[in-house]
Amino acid sequence: MDRIVDRLDDLTARVGRLEVNTARIEVVLAEHSVRFDKIEKRLDRIETRLGLIEA
Repeated sequence: MDRIVDRLDDLTARVGRLEVNTARIEVVLAEHSVRFDKIEKRLDRIETRLGLIEA
């Protein structure tokens, strides 16, 4: 019985670490998404200034 409880505790800890890692990955992806949006806006402004796209 103790062995089962220990294994369940271990699995619970692993799931907790996976959840934390997943949350960290989501934050990093969100940060990159914001950066890509900013880069895309800058490129749009540059293209507009160069007359490559309409304002």
